[in-house]
Order: sequence, then structure tokens, then C-alpha cells
Amino acid sequence: MDNDSKPSDFFYDVTEDDSKKASELFDWLSYKFIEHPYTDLHFNVSKPIYGRVGGMILPILDPKVPHKISYTLSKALFRELLIRRSGVVDDADKGGELFTRRFMQERSGNFACAYSVDKGEVRFRVNAHFDQHGVGLSLRVLPDSIPPLKSLGFTEETYRIINQRAVGKTGLIILVGPVNSGKSTTMASFINEGNQKMIRKVLTLESPIEYIYKTFDPADPENTMSYRSLVIQREIGVDCVSFTNGLKEALRQDAQAILVGELLSEEEAHMALMAALTGHLVFCTVHATSAIDALSRIASFFPPDRRTAAVATLSRVLSCVCFQMLLPTAIVKEGATKAMKASGGILAAEDVERAHSEEQKAKAAGNSESRMASRCLAYEFLDGTPEVLRSISQWAETGDSNKMIQIESEMSIDGKGHCPFPRSLRRLQDEGKIDDQTFRFALETFKGI
Repeated sequence: MDNDSKPSDFFYDVTEDDSKKASELFDWLSYKFIEHPYTDLHFNVSKPIYGRVGGMILPILDPKVPHKISYTLSKALFRELLIRRSGVVDDADKGGELFTRRFMQERSGNFACAYSVDKGEVRFRVNAHFDQHGVGLSLRVLPDSIPPLKSLGFTEETYRIINQRAVGKTGLIILVGPVNSGKSTTMASFINEGNQKMIRKVLTLESPIEYIYKTFDPADPENTMSYRSLVIQREIGVDCVSFTNGLKEALRQDAQAILVGELLSEEEAHMALMAALTGHLVFCTVHATSAIDALSRIASFFPPDRRTAAVATLSRVLSCVCFQMLLPTAIVKEGATKAMKASGGILAAEDVERAHSEEQKAKAAGNSESRMASRCLAYEFLDGTPEVLRSISQWAETGDSNKMIQIESEMSIDGKGHCPFPRSLRRLQDEGKIDDQTFRFALETFKGI
């Protein structure tokens, strides 16, 4: 299909029956995802529907779900989601026409959508893409509320320091971790913590917008009085062209705190450092294998002739770095193992659902916490203490990246506020939250992700 074709032509072969099946399927799945601990959905042509639950991607085997997704049903599902796409204020893109045209050119795209049923509303982050058989869809279920920072699984000491950094006035807060490690949730909790304690303007640059932050509503002061910040959310590709352009504009929009998403280039890293240096609190993510590796990763964005200046700036603005993983809990793994044995070796998503004990469900205060009940947080935390910043400054002065070894030694000292990853793992093991196998797996893959 050429690029001049009308976007609607993409769906020319979708029948009314396909559309009806897509709508009924989402109705059923939405009920499931309001009540059960799934985090992701995967639709691919000629394959069954898969769901991520308990950290495992498993087929959903149910009489109400198709055994395999057909080519036209995948397109009907895509259109069903586009109709409910969130945050579109441009009339030219209502129904996703501009998005579909761009999707046909780029062969993939991201957006967020909301699906309403009688029991409530489910929000998804959607990645649409082509694969060998047709359109594939990967959906991340977005919790209906932002979990409190204190509920994520940090120790009291780490929570206290993170809380101080999240409500700070300036600095650079870096979050790192593998895919599906809960970075978006943690970042949202960071920002929401400040939202309830600081009078400031917060600007987020997201691709796409995931969590919705509340602000004060004069029409409902009783329920919104606790939200003190003005939070403005902008979606890349919808509300602004790129992270770089959005960040440049943010400096002219009187924002005190800025979420810039993942740093992927020298220009983005430079803008984030400059924003922190000029008195903003900047939140970002970096693809790295540990808290210390995140510092080296930022330095690597810059060519040798500009790297020294960038590292020097980093030594002045770093607030903290947090690396995290989400690990399957021992209880869920035990239940899944029993279910696999009982079924003769085939494990389905429904088996892991049943592996959740009634006690866990009773403790889950809300939809977001029930999904988190199957996994627990392992993390590494590096605070921007004077000793850490001094080591980074010495790295800038000498060009000797071995100064990172000093930071690693500093991190291992108790009472400094840091938390090495092995220490976090041991705590989870001692508390019985993870088994020995998970402990060894996490330790072996750490820094090798």
C-alpha cells in the first residue's frame, strides 16, 4: 500500500463480524484485568492471546478467547484501540487517521488508550507493530491509580532519602532497570510524592502518556486539596515533536520539575544536565545495568572532547540513581509449579491467577497493588552524597573512570544511605519473598542485563 492511500484503506478488509468480536473480546478482557493481576497482553496473528502474570508470559486458555488471532481480527483490535486513543486534541487525528498513516510508514507506533466497562475503566499503553503475519499488539495495563511511593518495596531508610530527593528543588534523579521492571510506576510515584507536598509546576514529556496525575479542582476541593502541584503532561508525537524540543520549550514554560523520559542521545543528555544545572529538578531514565553504570552511560553519550565537561556537570547536579528489578514471589512460583505438574506440563495464565492466595488478595488495597502482589522489588540505590559527587568530580578532572570503583566501595558502607543490589536481594530472601533460585538468577543477571 502506498503512502498516499487513505488511512481508512488499511482497515478495508475488517468485517462487521471482526469488529463485533474485537469489541466483545475487549469487554471480557477488561473485566479480567480490573479484577486480576495481569500486567500485559499480547495479540499476534496465528497465535493465542498471551498475558503476563506473575512476571511470566503465558497463553490465556479460555472458551471465551479465540484459540488463535486471525489477520482481520488483529486489525479490528487495532482499530478498536485507536478509537479509544487518549490525549488526542487535534481534530485531524480523531479516530487515529494521522497515527495510522504514520504507522504504515514507520511500521510501528505507540499510544495510550482507555477502555470503559460497567465495572470501571482500564487504561493501556499500546505498541502496535508489524510482524511476519500481520499487525501485532502489545498492551501494558496501566493501574487506575499511582501507588504510594512507600508501598513499592523500598526500605524505610531508602524511602526516607528518596522522599527527600523527590521533593527537592533541583538536581537530576536517574532511574534505570530492564524492560518490565516497573520504572514507569516508580517514576510516577516519585512525581506524585512531590505533587502532594510541593507547590510547583511539573512538566512531563512522555511517549505515550501513561499515568494521569491529579491536580487541584476548584469544583471538587475536598477530594483534590492534597494535590498542590500543577502537572502538565505532553505526549511526544502528539503535543510536541520530540523529547529534545519538548525539553527546550520546558525551560521557557516556568516549570520547576521536568520528567524527560529515557535519555537516548547526546543532545537529550546535554539538555537534561543543563536543565538540572539551571535550577530544575529533572527526572529521567537511562538504559544501564546498575546504578553506577548509569553514570558511565550518561558520559558515553558525549564525544571525548565534551565528555569531561559533561561529567563535571554531572558531579554538580546528581541527586540519586535507582536501579530496579521486579522478581516473582516465592508463593506465586510455588503455585505455578504445582499447577504445571497438575496440568501435565502446560502452564496457562489462569493457573497463575489461582496461585494468588486469598490472603494476598485481601491485602491488596487496589487494582495496582493486586497486580504488584505477584512480584517484589529488588533495587540498588546510589545517593548523591558529597563523597559520591567528589569521586565523579575527580573522574572529570583526571579522566580516570576507575574512580567509579571508589563509588562502588562507598556504596557498600552501611549507614551512608546507599543500598547495593546484593543487599536488597538478601533482604527479600531473608523475608521469604523470593526463593533461592530467584536469588541466584537475579544476582547472576545483575550487570549482565
